[in-house]
Amino acid sequence: MRLDPENVLLTPYEKWRHHRIVPYQFIVHIFLLVIVTFFAVSANSQHAAFARRMNLNWYKYFIYDDVEMSIDDAPQPSGPANLVYDVDDLVTSLTTIVTNYYGVKNSSLTKINYHAGFEPDDRFKAEPLRMTSWSYRAGTKIFDPVVVPDFSLDETSFDLDESGNLGPYDIPTFGYDAVKDRLHLTKAIEIAFTLTSFDLAAGYRTCSTMAITIRYSNDANGPFTMTFDSHAKAGHESIC
Repeated sequence: MRLDPENVLLTPYEKWRHHRIVPYQFIVHIFLLVIVTFFAVSANSQHAAFARRMNLNWYKYFIYDDVEMSIDDAPQPSGPANLVYDVDDLVTSLTTIVTNYYGVKNSSLTKINYHAGFEPDDRFKAEPLRMTSWSYRAGTKIFDPVVVPDFSLDETSFDLDESGNLGPYDIPTFGYDAVKDRLHLTKAIEIAFTLTSFDLAAGYRTCSTMAITIRYSNDANGPFTMTFDSHAKAGHESIC
């Protein structure tokens, strides 16, 4: 079957102008593009507002307000940052994170699950809270001006359970001086976990899995810089 060159080469406008052929397919495609764009922009606007609320919610929930901290004025790519000066304050901050993580379902006003889905399924119990630390090797003389220090870092991960034990930073287990010496050799401490929050909307609710990371960085011989980051994991939003 031979194709009419005009049907192949003419634009929808030219077909209308020369032959008065209404470009139905072109109109339908434009209509679909407008509809899809509208729903995409609407969903993104709603989700962005929800993500901002959740970021503030989790920041207020997991950061211990009574700790003696000061806001770091320098721009931080990971969001709000605080400076922690005291050993007890840092340990108290870590303890607050652990306590609130395991008690979030009972104490938070925000409706959440540890995983996406409905209660009361045993799958939605809290997973062990994972803490990772990067430390200079024991015995490294960082502060001795005569000795060239070894700046190699050892990465160690710990599962923090509901008992509140903080691994190598647990003062009741190792004592205050040992924990302080360990912190002097610590480059960074990071606690990362996920929680599923419910975004209520008209007629449905959206489950969004939020990835939360709290990091303490010791980039200089001074206070630890604590940063907080919370964002929805891509591909983990669904109607539930």
